[in-house]
Amino acid sequence: MKNKKLAIIAASLAVLSNIIIFIDAPLILRTLALIIIAAILPGAFLSQWVLGKSKNALELIEKLVCCIAMGYGAMIITMLLISYLPGAITKQHTLFGFNILLFALIAFLVIKPKKDTTVHLNDKKTPEINLKLLLVAVLLLLLIGGFVRFANLGYFELKSDEAKVLIKAAMVIQGREDTLFIYEKGPAEILISAAGYSALGRITEGSARVAFSFASLAAIFAVFCLGWRMFGAVGGFFAALLFAVDGYSIFNGRIVQYQCFVVLFGVIAVLTAWRALKEHEKRKKLLMLSVFMFACGALCHFDIMMIVPALGYVLFKVNQEDGFKKTITNIRLPVILAFAVVCVFYIPFILHPWFKNTVYYLIYKCAGITDNPPFNNIFSFLYKLLAHNAKYYFLLLSALTLSAFLITCHKIIKTRRALASGEKMLWLWLSALSVLVLFFIKRPGEHYYVLFVPWLLMAGMVVSWFWAGLKTHFGAHKAFLAIFAAAATNMIIITVPQCTALFSPEEAAKKYSFYQHGLKTIGVLYSKQVLTGGYDVNKLPPRLGAWYSRGMKRDRKNPEYIFSDPAYNLPLKQAQKYKLFACITDEHGILSYIYKKSDKKLLPIFLNRKNYKKAFDENLSGPFFAIDESDADLASKNL
Repeated sequence: MKNKKLAIIAASLAVLSNIIIFIDAPLILRTLALIIIAAILPGAFLSQWVLGKSKNALELIEKLVCCIAMGYGAMIITMLLISYLPGAITKQHTLFGFNILLFALIAFLVIKPKKDTTVHLNDKKTPEINLKLLLVAVLLLLLIGGFVRFANLGYFELKSDEAKVLIKAAMVIQGREDTLFIYEKGPAEILISAAGYSALGRITEGSARVAFSFASLAAIFAVFCLGWRMFGAVGGFFAALLFAVDGYSIFNGRIVQYQCFVVLFGVIAVLTAWRALKEHEKRKKLLMLSVFMFACGALCHFDIMMIVPALGYVLFKVNQEDGFKKTITNIRLPVILAFAVVCVFYIPFILHPWFKNTVYYLIYKCAGITDNPPFNNIFSFLYKLLAHNAKYYFLLLSALTLSAFLITCHKIIKTRRALASGEKMLWLWLSALSVLVLFFIKRPGEHYYVLFVPWLLMAGMVVSWFWAGLKTHFGAHKAFLAIFAAAATNMIIITVPQCTALFSPEEAAKKYSFYQHGLKTIGVLYSKQVLTGGYDVNKLPPRLGAWYSRGMKRDRKNPEYIFSDPAYNLPLKQAQKYKLFACITDEHGILSYIYKKSDKKLLPIFLNRKNYKKAFDENLSGPFFAIDESDADLASKNL
């Protein structure tokens, strides 16, 4: 009876979400409705099947986070299968695929035999916390983490890599069959974008980023749960708080890129593997979920390998407990499942001619194995860390890391105490990643983010030690006040500058490389025939021209127009042939210039971007537009 009620509620919510998608509701509301159908509801049924009932607050939070992660995994796989259909992808294709999966899961919930699927925990290993304090902690993480990820989300224009993802999503929808394989990484970011783009018929900066920001928010609570399992609620909360306000995490949670999904899937994989180590009766199912999350991460990017040290440690401990034969029996089915998921994409990817470019890019450009490693990326890492974060944040992490090192040395050398399993796994995880990224990757770029999860967990571990010491010497009340004061100080000193940057174009450009050039104006001008002819760009990412001009031809040799960043002058040869035609502006000043080929001086016109934004979003943001494939890495002709 209970399962039937849940099925009715889920079916009703699915029907309502479908109605919202089909009516003329605001685009953000329709985007959220699609996420409910494609990810949240399927994930809820999958997590119910794997994790069963929740007995306490920790299990409930874990179940919700796993629901989101598994739902996104199902969404990626479903959209991958839809993309393999011949021809263009229509709204009906996308919604039919997601609804079929959802209602199949609802039917399974109704007809499956009723049995107790509760995961029984060893209460001695489950840290306890006051429910009121837990509610305060959850609300703080929601408010802080949510605000810095969703506030002003659609104001800034796409970054170059975001434009590339959305152009490729449009190419997938248009039915260009090899689009997913002309890439140096997994297809997840393209498929998630294509899902919303095809189902809703148009896309904006804000609606494109919502699914990614939501995944980044879920990753905060995944870090919270993992830290809680390993070091207690206080350590988990502090690690999650630092992750919530970390500039790298905020940056990656506000763009159409894979990083937030790699972190979400990776942390859930480690979390469920850690639970499998502690919970013998559910070990097989938890290992299956862990390996499935690893496979979903592999569909995002090769960065999912960042969790291999942690998973390797867990597998080593499981083998110690169960023996080799039983361990193989436990992981056989999960590995087969993960292999099947990965093969759906990677077998055709490996067979595609572009794969040799991917191998070259990874081995020679990124790893630089022919350039005499080891390299020294320490200063590059510090520069990027300080570019995204306040100096205080770096000093705080450094102090906590040094404390972790000194206390660990004291445990081993002075007291000769063995480290706990969580401490060993964390040191192995962070050390292995640090050596690899800082010394054996030639071009880490923005991939330093892989270091932050184990690093922030280590910070949480130290805080949990301080909490235990304060509690022993001064009592729980004073210990709580001390930790709360530390958390409040961090929240104020670190969060305020991050929040300020999201509403200041100058600070956003400086801290996060978020820009506003008013390029939607160009697309509207082309549609109205005010602009005719090819274009080129001056100090603007070419992919933005390809996206916002809606497929107009980029002419590098003899363009009719040049779109320019106002901070840069035209090269001398071009300045002799091109005259200022228009200035795109907003309340902050001039955003970009449009130069036109002319022998005579022109009287420039001033165009306010706000007068063109709505027309672009409503009439020109659909997926069926001409795509200029001459730009690098967009089409197979570049092989």
